[in-house]
Order: sequence, then structure tokens, then C-alpha cells
Amino acid sequence: MAAPHASVPSVATVGRPVAVTGGGFNPGALISVRVTAPGDTVSMAAVVVAADGSLTHTLVVAQDGAHRVQLLLADGSAATPELLFHATR
Repeated sequence: MAAPHASVPSVATVGRPVAVTGGGFNPGALISVRVTAPGDTVSMAAVVVAADGSLTHTLVVAQDGAHRVQLLLADGSAATPELLFHATR
């Protein structure tokens, strides 16, 4: 089984969907998706990993600038390295 991995596009448009995708996770695991926007505004969502180990989450950003995405395991540790993308209008 491959190590857990995830990706986001490097550039996104404010107000449009942004897909967070990944694989190699334990099926049925609960992963927290933490997004930190400019100004340290944080949003969280919980995603259940699919039976094949894949993960898909769609978010919509409201601010221009750099956004950090962290995928966290139930114990709060990082499931994958941090992801970054830049949103513009």
C-alpha cells in the first residue's frame, strides 16, 4: 500500500471549488481537513476515507492570498505534508 499522499491545485479562484484529493489512507479513517487562510482564519471539515483508501474534499475559498491545507489524523498528527495554494479573484 502506498504512503498517504494528497494534492491541491497550486492556484485557485476565489469563490470557485477547490478539490483536495489523496490516497493511501486507511479505509474508513476520519481525516480532518484544516484550511488556514490569510489572517489566520481557520476552517475545518471531517472527511471519511473511501474503501479504496482515497480521499476527496471540495472547499470554496473566500479570500485572496496563500492558503495552507493540513490533513490531520484523529490524534491530531499530520497525515500528509502540508499543502499550499494561492487564491486570486
